[in-house]
Amino acid sequence: MHVIALDKNGRAWGWGNNTNGTIGDNSIISRLTPVSVAGAIKTFCEISSAFTHSMALDKNGRAWGWGNNTGGRLGDNTTIQRNTPVSVAGAVKTFCQIYSGFSNSAALDKNGRAWGWGTNSGGMIGDGTTISKLTPVSVAGAVKTFCKIATGNNHTVAIDKNGKLWAWGNSGSGQLGNGIILSVFTPVTIRGALKTFCQITAGGLSSLGIDKNGRAWGWGSNGGGQIGDNSVDQRNSPVSVLGAVKTFCKIFSGGTSGSTAFTLALDKNGRAWTWGYNGVGQLGNNATISQRTPVSVAGAVKTFCEISNGPNQAFSLAIDKNGRAWAWGINGNGNLGNNTVISQRTPVSVLGAVKTFCKVAVGGFHSLAIDKNGRLWAWGNNSNGQLGNNTFNNSVLTPVSVLGAVKTFCHIAGGNSQSVAIDKNGQAWGWGFNGSGQNGDGGAYDNYTPVSVQGQKKTFCKIASGNGTSLAIDNYGRLWTWGFNGNAQIGDDSTIAKRTPVRVCGNKTFCHVGATNAHVTAIEKNGQVWAWGNNSNGSLGNPYSLSVVTPVSVIGQANKTFCQIKVGFSDSASFALDKNGKLWSWGLNTVGQLGLGTLVGLIFTPKQIYNKTFCKIGTFTSGATAIDYKGRVWAWGLNNPNQLGRNNFFVLSSTPVRVCVI
Repeated sequence: MHVIALDKNGRAWGWGNNTNGTIGDNSIISRLTPVSVAGAIKTFCEISSAFTHSMALDKNGRAWGWGNNTGGRLGDNTTIQRNTPVSVAGAVKTFCQIYSGFSNSAALDKNGRAWGWGTNSGGMIGDGTTISKLTPVSVAGAVKTFCKIATGNNHTVAIDKNGKLWAWGNSGSGQLGNGIILSVFTPVTIRGALKTFCQITAGGLSSLGIDKNGRAWGWGSNGGGQIGDNSVDQRNSPVSVLGAVKTFCKIFSGGTSGSTAFTLALDKNGRAWTWGYNGVGQLGNNATISQRTPVSVAGAVKTFCEISNGPNQAFSLAIDKNGRAWAWGINGNGNLGNNTVISQRTPVSVLGAVKTFCKVAVGGFHSLAIDKNGRLWAWGNNSNGQLGNNTFNNSVLTPVSVLGAVKTFCHIAGGNSQSVAIDKNGQAWGWGFNGSGQNGDGGAYDNYTPVSVQGQKKTFCKIASGNGTSLAIDNYGRLWTWGFNGNAQIGDDSTIAKRTPVRVCGNKTFCHVGATNAHVTAIEKNGQVWAWGNNSNGSLGNPYSLSVVTPVSVIGQANKTFCQIKVGFSDSASFALDKNGKLWSWGLNTVGQLGLGTLVGLIFTPKQIYNKTFCKIGTFTSGATAIDYKGRVWAWGLNNPNQLGRNNFFVLSSTPVRVCVI
């Protein structure tokens, strides 16, 4: 129920449940974001965390432990709970590997000798007794040089330098792999055909290993199918993990009991596979059905170059290769910019003096565009001053210039009744509705022309807006948010509104961000997608229907590097484009808005849309659009009224269809 992590400088951080002091920050307060492990500064090189305690090795090979100390599992010659790291006692030893079991700990020293301490009721310490040990004791038996070690609930497994596998402790579920179900208090070799192992993991009541050829083997309790042999039968000696032949290089065990355990493994191509119990979706395959063999972790012709869609209304904007702006869909507020309030089923030209646009953005009921000179234009609804022309209440049917001191803009975004932009100097500006502080000027009054976003001076390069929340990425890749926070979309570990920018928790470096009225998704510089906020419709890309107050990773990202992301404003659909131009979607899908060819209500992990390569994506209410590499626009989802741009009035399309093609 907690996590321990090392940063690149060897400093340890923890978060999650802290009832037993397992985070090591000198408290028993659970933490929703990482906090530093307390105590004298140490440079750690290896960590291991169990259910209620944590262990670590520093750069000098000295072992440290903190958390629950029942049975002496911290090895400090006491049974006192420790809320900060304490040194493992006994003669000085230089360890090179450490492992935290359910109620004991194990380590290998630099000479390959195995040591154990803590609870020993099953004989898992391996010293020939069942007496708990408060400091490390040597594993008994003939001298062996081990290179890998792991310990489960009440047993331990280890690989010697020759690749031979040994086990000791309780074997009531066959987890020792020696063909019998009697406890063994010193190491015994596993049974079966001779195999040379290179990786090992110990689950609660089972064990798994990878041989030198990358083949996975399992034995012990199998109630959840965690052994992967297409059965739930207990195995007292190793059996092969079944399924198509895969070459694995890493393996991990999860869960504590036979019926709730599961296994994860990585193949040589970096693809993740899982099997076993899946009651809460821990296999990551967009289901909650347990698996007994490995499953993959899951996901009129114009040449347009830019596209944007309405977050709260059903219309779209696009710029062609000549810089001309086009719009289609609902038009009740003049948001199409063609000097009417008549909805359009196919693209119409935005009217007014000839302008060459380079960027467009759509708000709830209004539109924004930047021309080639960096001048900003707006049209549509203006009830809160979101057009920035120093008026309010009057809709504008063709583009008008955003007023204020002369500024050259390079990025824009539209919220429900508000607008934000970045000028050429990296300064952020906001105007329109400001009830939650989304203009970032520290106040709560609407602004009819752009006002500067306040706070410590920052140079921004990307900006986005949700329904009352504004977001911007600075030139260091840091993500800042301000405004409405009722769904935790600010990502600062709270639900309190902010009227000036605060940094999103987690110290990640982002390159792209998208926001809705309830959640946020962002792409880290390595191409990984993170999400936070409301998850009631699977919009965070994981199967847990809970709000999240700081970023969590979207599931099913193996072998994908994302470079662009868009989110539906009110219906919790998310879309991401990978570096190969493949488009992926997840979230709500009641009217086919995910473009997957189905009307399945919820999709919890990314699925690929269509067999095409795209370069731009956008979203509207209950649907999305995309531009392919030939400049053609495609749309899918609900078509009421006409946002698919095909001059007909079919109800919906669950797969992409060409705009302008009748």
